[in-house]
Amino acid sequence: MFARQEAVVAAIGGGLPIARLAADVGDAVVQGQVLAELDNRPLRARHAELQAELAQAEARAAQAQQNAARAERQRSVGALSEQDIQTSATLARVAQAQVLAVRAQLQGNAVALADTRVRAPAAGVLSARLGSLGMVPAAGAPLFQLIVDNRLEWRAEVAATQAAQLQVGQQATLALPDGGHAEGRIRLLAPALDSGRRLLLAYVDLEKPGAARAGMYGTGQLQGAPSAALTVPAEAVVVRDGHALVFTLAAAPVQKAAGGLLVAVQRPVQTGRRQGQRIEILQGLAAGEQVAVAGAGFLADGDRVRSLGAAAAHGGLP
Repeated sequence: MFARQEAVVAAIGGGLPIARLAADVGDAVVQGQVLAELDNRPLRARHAELQAELAQAEARAAQAQQNAARAERQRSVGALSEQDIQTSATLARVAQAQVLAVRAQLQGNAVALADTRVRAPAAGVLSARLGSLGMVPAAGAPLFQLIVDNRLEWRAEVAATQAAQLQVGQQATLALPDGGHAEGRIRLLAPALDSGRRLLLAYVDLEKPGAARAGMYGTGQLQGAPSAALTVPAEAVVVRDGHALVFTLAAAPVQKAAGGLLVAVQRPVQTGRRQGQRIEILQGLAAGEQVAVAGAGFLADGDRVRSLGAAAAHGGLP
């Protein structure tokens, strides 16, 4: 099982030590919740300095504006030269620009102060805590990992022979290590088979995860569209040298049939789906043929057996 979507919770600003951790692994969190706080004392001190600088800049700007207005009034009587009047106006504009510059610094410092509170970018469950008290993270350093909305997915490995039977939206049931079950639906199918193992990945959203946890392994069933199938008991299928086979039971020659003995005939088969204790046979066997079940793994081609532990291949859903 894997996280359906995982988010990294990082420190936006760097160079400040972690002063408080407000969450830990396994905690359920909501979007915007504070998970950690960085030491903001240097930024608060800088904020106070900038507020004082802003007050001074605003006072200088007000004085410069008054001087410029006074100079403009002197234009009509010729008490000041045109150059002096222009100089006063320029100084007023420069003073106002300094006010805007300090305000921008103050706003940037306020943003940096807000960023000392590390918040969850989405709701979910914390899967890892990477920061510790006193640690000085760099900008962008991950402090937590979050499973978004606590949604899990099962990446089922499906044999190539079964891939064509799967569709997005089909249901799946997963057996968990503790004996419980999880349920979900196929979200997407990988566009290509694994080149080495010839397996297809089916991504299953676990709608009812139960006790499932990211990192668990499990086996399950992908419920394809119902179709008729030829099946035999799972015990009847023997794998030798990488090939699946069954032993059909045929009547022994009359002269050797004393005691109701039958002849075991080795038959290679191609298997398909499995459900419970029955396996689908795609090729190599016909409906109604008797196959050895109990002790099939100990048989060899041509062995004489009694008809105990035999079963007939039959049609139905696997």
